[in-house]
Amino acid sequence: MAHSTHVLKEYFDPINLGETQLGNTLTVGVNYHFTSLEKQGLAALAAKLPMISDAPVAMDVDLSCFVLDKKMSAIDVIWYGNLRNANESIRHQGDALIGAKSFEDSLIQQEQILIKLDKLPERAHHLAFVLTSYHNQPLAKADKGVIHFGDKEFPKLHSISFEQIEPDCQSLIVWQLSRTHNDWQLTAPMIDLKLTKLSGKSLKKLTETVISQTQAAQAQRW
Repeated sequence: MAHSTHVLKEYFDPINLGETQLGNTLTVGVNYHFTSLEKQGLAALAAKLPMISDAPVAMDVDLSCFVLDKKMSAIDVIWYGNLRNANESIRHQGDALIGAKSFEDSLIQQEQILIKLDKLPERAHHLAFVLTSYHNQPLAKADKGVIHFGDKEFPKLHSISFEQIEPDCQSLIVWQLSRTHNDWQLTAPMIDLKLTKLSGKSLKKLTETVISQTQAAQAQRW
């Protein structure tokens, strides 16, 4: 099977999965190397206080999947705190707290979500795949960061480098799958969720923001 790594245009050139040779088990995964950054903002000020460490903080990039129905209401969220949905058609492979520290580590995806398309609940109409930086560090600073979309045979069929993410972005909708009649359509909206504080990345706030931004993107596309 011939394939290439490329970036999908924002809001354009959606891929109909039925026209590809992708299997029924899809994968979304993230790779990045260990990245240690100096504390910034309030964390940097706090580090000057006695008993508070001023050591650099390793980047922790998290991957999650937000499942929405036809009316854009949240059905489920698959993340490191909820590794699978009820029928296990969506499974998170576990939380990696840091990037790859060895050559062997770099050969595997630090975080990965598996999606069994033919087992998804009928109510599921949109799957939004989101990257977040747990320690509020810009995603673009992750060393050799790349997020992939593919299947079990070709897990890196489509890839986007973190270098293409806006410099200050800390939370991002990267991939989106949307149900269209008897098929699924893949887009790469690259929507910055504009959440820059840890409190703003609470599951409730993150879900609300993903829904509102996905609704806005759908309206803009159509």
